[in-house]
Amino acid sequence: MKKAAIYYRVSTTEQNCDRQKNDLVPFVKAMGYKLVRVYEEKKSATEDMKTREQLTEMRKLTKEDVDTIFIWDITRLSRRSIDFINLVHEFSEKGINIWFYDKSLQTLDSNGKINAITEMYMYILGLFAQMDAENLRAKYDSGKEAALAKGHAYTYNVPLGYKIVDKKLVINETIAPFVKEAFELYVSGKSIRYIADWFNINKIPLKRYADTKVWVKSNVEKILKNTVYYGKGKRKKLINKETGEQLVRYFDVPAIIDKALWDKTQAQFLLNKTVTDKTRKRNNLLRGLLKCGVCNNNYILATSKSLPMYRCCDQYKDINQKEGCTNGGILLTTADSVVWEAIINSYEQDLYLEKYNKQRTFYLENYNDNLQKINNIDEDINKLEKELERAQRAYVKGLFSELDLEKQTKQTKNDINRMISLKAEIEAQNTLLYDRINIQLSLDNDYIRSDSLSYTEKKEVCNKLIDNIYIYCYGTFYRLLRVILKAGMELNILLNNKSKKYCVLDDGIVSFNNPLSVPAFIKEQIKDFTVASNNNKLFGEEIFGEYNYREIWEIMDRYGYIKTLPQPNMDEIFTIIT
Repeated sequence: MKKAAIYYRVSTTEQNCDRQKNDLVPFVKAMGYKLVRVYEEKKSATEDMKTREQLTEMRKLTKEDVDTIFIWDITRLSRRSIDFINLVHEFSEKGINIWFYDKSLQTLDSNGKINAITEMYMYILGLFAQMDAENLRAKYDSGKEAALAKGHAYTYNVPLGYKIVDKKLVINETIAPFVKEAFELYVSGKSIRYIADWFNINKIPLKRYADTKVWVKSNVEKILKNTVYYGKGKRKKLINKETGEQLVRYFDVPAIIDKALWDKTQAQFLLNKTVTDKTRKRNNLLRGLLKCGVCNNNYILATSKSLPMYRCCDQYKDINQKEGCTNGGILLTTADSVVWEAIINSYEQDLYLEKYNKQRTFYLENYNDNLQKINNIDEDINKLEKELERAQRAYVKGLFSELDLEKQTKQTKNDINRMISLKAEIEAQNTLLYDRINIQLSLDNDYIRSDSLSYTEKKEVCNKLIDNIYIYCYGTFYRLLRVILKAGMELNILLNNKSKKYCVLDDGIVSFNNPLSVPAFIKEQIKDFTVASNNNKLFGEEIFGEYNYREIWEIMDRYGYIKTLPQPNMDEIFTIIT
């Protein structure tokens, strides 16, 4: 029996997928499929695909997992045309069919290929989905302005200390005193962390849809910088997508604090920043590149026992309990030094340049294919324009009635506009491909190995070569840094913090299997790594197959891959500013 998955999506956490479920579940069964996977998303389809967790999970599916994904309508998948098109092609290349219920449209034909007419139709549908999203946004803005003109609340996301009564923002007399005291505490010299703990002790509720379960520094800082509390609600509207220019409007609302206290608070922010800037600036080579291997959140800079370290941003801690991700952290000095050593040592390998050239060739082939598609579209547009001219000449000669000419003209112009839209989409794809083709991933070996490279130059090298670095914690001492290079190559850095040892393995020797997060008590049973079969000669013994972390460590130790951690340059890590 053929296997199926269903993808549901609603725009907010308040909505439900009942209507989609009522239609899709019986339909899937009626089509002779076995339902094996269900993905339920509660996020807007206009958001970046990377923020949609369920979609991210669904993209991991293979042909072995499912044959077809059923979706209620195309807007459930995406309202951004280029994302819609890319997703369709991504699943099609895997041999996975997508069935859009509302249009009875399937992405693959009986031979498992995208039909040319169907492909064009999907391009057009994707464009209309995006246009619909933009129209909805415009209607929302228009409705919002009308509501404000009537004196209604400027926001539905009610700030702490307020509530909405009769569509108007009013002070919540129970919570407002705590908000006011938070401002007073900060002006008196208390830290933002202190105020967060104070909120937690007093059980001040977070917003309903807050990212965390407890108060943290970022939550408090947003409150202390919100103009609403001195009586000026702020609404931002994007008016230029290219420049990011915004129209900012302020609205009078009931004030919880006076303007003088607000001004003192902002002055305190500046004072604290100045004091920090005058002490020392901490350099972190891998900022923006580190991600958690368990929850996929970013790793951020923190301090543990006065030592700088990277940790998952979801590791929040209140005064009584610890919440969030349990993946371990890593010292900044350790991570920066071993990654840099791994980069400069592996860079000289022929494998790097080989993969770089292979990846570039792939992009170039797609780019040229798109150029051919654009040429074909230009030819089709030219033919349609000639058809329009012939229809007009036929009308002049009396061969066409005025009604026939009108119908012909309307249909032909619609076809031309659709072709122009399709061409624009393909050109947009090629713009992205062009950037990838022409990105300079190769560097001069003498430059990258130079001892005189500054911190800024090293960071530029890392940003140029590295796509992402995923961190995995194995117990108390062991860490894995999975370094994914833009050239398509992967480095696996194994660390033992206790013995101060590490080893670097490229994906030609050992591949990381990227297991799902599993309970700690069975983690040792999970085979994390696969040794390539072509390395039997390298190792002098038959060790091809799957191994867990400690087994790989023992093998690499046996063959001399284990090194002592490099000594970090503390003058580089900390730049003293006088």
